[in-house]
Amino acid sequence: MKIAMLLDAAGRPVQPESEGTVYVYERQHNEWVVTRTRVHAPAGHDTIAGMRAYLTELCEWLDDCTVLAAQAPRGFSRVVFVQRGVDLWAIDGEPKNYLDQIAAGYGRKKGLVFTRSRSAAHAQ
Repeated sequence: MKIAMLLDAAGRPVQPESEGTVYVYERQHNEWVVTRTRVHAPAGHDTIAGMRAYLTELCEWLDDCTVLAAQAPRGFSRVVFVQRGVDLWAIDGEPKNYLDQIAAGYGRKKGLVFTRSRSAAHAQ
């Protein structure tokens, strides 16, 4: 299973409308490791159409990662994520504390069981 997190420079979750970095985590054995990153800079997109296009491109970049953890959005971004098949999980606090919780919740939602020793690839 892969989980993306939108974090600021201090490693705290931010809203999709805020500047930060997207980190894609993947469970490898019993650890969550960052497999790729991307700068998240939505500030230059000051129209709804521009923001929609930017978030749509972000969803395409996420590829097979269908979970994004961030602070709850202020605007319509949740709609864009839903339309693109990305589940947005609202978090606040230390992001790494949420990875196992999100994986377990996502597994329940999808009818899968995730444990520390099994990855999503093995569960499917």
